[in-house]
Amino acid sequence: SPRPRAGAPGADTLALQGILEAPLRAALGDGFVLDLLTVVEVAPGSAAQDPHRDTASEGSIAVHIPLHNLSTAAAPLSMCAGTHVMNSEGAASVMREAILYRPKSETSQKTKMRLYCGGRQRTKSFQVTLPAADLGNVRFRDSRLGIGIMKFRDPELEALGWQAGDEITHINGKQIKETDDLQELDPAATTLTIDVERPLEGKAGFPDPPPRLVVGAPLVVGDALLYDSRTFHWGMAHEGVGTEGVTRYVLYANFKSSLDHAGVHPEAMGTKDLRDARRGFQNYVDQLRSEKRDGKGALEL
Repeated sequence: SPRPRAGAPGADTLALQGILEAPLRAALGDGFVLDLLTVVEVAPGSAAQDPHRDTASEGSIAVHIPLHNLSTAAAPLSMCAGTHVMNSEGAASVMREAILYRPKSETSQKTKMRLYCGGRQRTKSFQVTLPAADLGNVRFRDSRLGIGIMKFRDPELEALGWQAGDEITHINGKQIKETDDLQELDPAATTLTIDVERPLEGKAGFPDPPPRLVVGAPLVVGDALLYDSRTFHWGMAHEGVGTEGVTRYVLYANFKSSLDHAGVHPEAMGTKDLRDARRGFQNYVDQLRSEKRDGKGALEL
């Protein structure tokens, strides 16, 4: 698609050339309005942001417009494709794992980045068969996938092929989510078929990079990166080295499906008078757009 000339990154220029309007209409409908326009600066040496979403409500699109050429070293935007449809339960699961069950070598921030982007630790699956009376000789605790083996009170049980650190997900077909679920096993069962997951370490266990990671770089002046505001994303660290040792400036334009949408800063909705004034301004802009499309004049504010 055509780009505006270098040095002309204004939102009005982009809109007039039709670069933004078509995808925004496709995503938000004909009644979309500007929600927020701001410039974000990131100084060299700044750390990465925590993964976050700007809103959990459908109907908001963010446009990331670099005001200079942007490399992977200068705090580009990263995001996890597909997380715009992640529900609150899925997001809570990521937070739980990042806090309680992350690897010792990983910060909670890094764990969240990995998990939101589909980089869950891989496992090896197998089964063991155990006399029901021997289950009491295994000590468990709640774990990432179900319950984890802490130790064996009877060392001979290790000959079955499982080990401390393995996780149990099902016993005789029943899902095991926590240690309390063991109390609900069928007391008449004499033999237990146990589904075991063994977490893999290193490159075998942790995909690098995570499969749904998207890095918004390199970009040049005239590029525009659009994404659903429900997507989990973050600004990467500004490495501040070499030719990238300059402050990073990006124009952010957020659009929403209508004036009634809360937007990415619902606290900024303001009073009824302010909302009425915004609505009047939007109606005026819509009129100018219509006149321009009909060839009656230039779009001027």
